[in-house]
Amino acid sequence: MLSAALSQMLNIGEAGGRNTPGDSEKHLRYARGSVYESAAVLDALRAMATIADEEYDRQEELLARIGAMLSAMIRKKAGQRNRARARSRSPSPSR
Repeated sequence: MLSAALSQMLNIGEAGGRNTPGDSEKHLRYARGSVYESAAVLDALRAMATIADEEYDRQEELLARIGAMLSAMIRKKAGQRNRARARSRSPSPSR
């Protein structure tokens, strides 16, 4: 769980340091994958009865919120990337 949680934070940080929307988007996708990994660990902890139901519910809600925020950030970066591609493909105005 610690590894997956750290991976989320590190990939979000790395996304912020990237110069292009495509690079940023890639690292945000990695971070979202780590959210899914954390959710799987959380499910395993529940199955092994090593986490209380209330704590499971709280952690599950937090992971869902983080995943939703990352998905929104990914959509935004994808839009920026697509707009940048469209600009680079459009013909230059004549002078």
